[in-house]
Amino acid sequence: MVSAVHTVDAVGRDMGGSTVAIGILPTLSPSDFGVHSITERRRYLALMAQLVKRRGDAFEIDINGLDPLHMAQTDIALGGANTSFKVHYRVSPAQFANTFNAVQLVTPLVLAVAANSPTLFGHRLWRETRIPLFKQSIDTRVRDRYAWNEPARVNFGHGWVRDGAFELFSEAVRVYPPLLPQCGSESIDDASAAPALDELRLHQSTIWLWNRPVYDPVAGGHLRIEMRALPAGPSPVDMMANTALMLGLTEAFRTRVDELLPAIPFNVAEYNFYRAAQYGLDARLVWPGRSQFGCVERPVREVFEQVLPIAREGLLAIGMSASSSDRYLAIIEQRLALGRSGADWQLASVARREAQTNAREALRHMLADYMRYSNENRPVHAWPL
Repeated sequence: MVSAVHTVDAVGRDMGGSTVAIGILPTLSPSDFGVHSITERRRYLALMAQLVKRRGDAFEIDINGLDPLHMAQTDIALGGANTSFKVHYRVSPAQFANTFNAVQLVTPLVLAVAANSPTLFGHRLWRETRIPLFKQSIDTRVRDRYAWNEPARVNFGHGWVRDGAFELFSEAVRVYPPLLPQCGSESIDDASAAPALDELRLHQSTIWLWNRPVYDPVAGGHLRIEMRALPAGPSPVDMMANTALMLGLTEAFRTRVDELLPAIPFNVAEYNFYRAAQYGLDARLVWPGRSQFGCVERPVREVFEQVLPIAREGLLAIGMSASSSDRYLAIIEQRLALGRSGADWQLASVARREAQTNAREALRHMLADYMRYSNENRPVHAWPL
């Protein structure tokens, strides 16, 4: 992964720029966004036109934090401020429901420790500002307390999966009108060939669940879970540690998730997701227990004391070596011990520099340091302040 990042960076330098793995680029300004910043590819222009048409009004950005941000946009360009590190996990149909539910259950934990986008336009907002920004930047709902609205097209989901992937695909078709309709002429009479299902796959690409089911006709047809909530950065080894934590916890809880779901209603899991994005390592989450009597919030670091050893079991179960699992989980342990995610490092670094210069220059200097340490592939807990 490190060599791939360096290859991309070399291409960027040849074009007069550079690359950085970060949730939101801290030196962005409002003038960087608008219709002029949207690619001219027909698909994206058509998608923007449909979202704007359905909204019928400006897209409202309203994110709280130390420096709340309120603004309106007539297009969807602000969604491009977000940079994710997306993980696709192939799952057998028989194991899909339990695996998907386990992913949903553990995503808030991983998001809290992986947070890496604490600012936008110089405003100190959520530890993972990408989460509210992406939802609001393409939200076609017009809020009216007396009117019905379809669910947001960016969301955490509508409930625990009961049977399998089909119910999620069916839900997507029945709840959300198509934005980019496509009428194919495919025949699925041949049961030996996996159908392409181009219409369904295109429709799914216009519904942005933070964990999204994916059908792919490749290799005889298969199912994947696209994990979309993790931010890019801070360094390649940090992103691998985040992925190892996500997969380890998923596999560890997949076989016991049926015992835990009665102890955590889905709306509470959704609550966990947004609180993790808002507060990061300082979040308080509701975590289920086998012998609990009532739901109780606990500091996220306290929850990790319980689940981190279980993540190692999950990684070993899917074939990761003990040395690799220990290496990546040790990075998570150090972040927890120091209370330092990528978001925490960014905020602390900017605060230190603001004593010497103005806020804009502090962000620029922080980003320069960030890029240097990231390119050295140092885990963020070891970055100096």
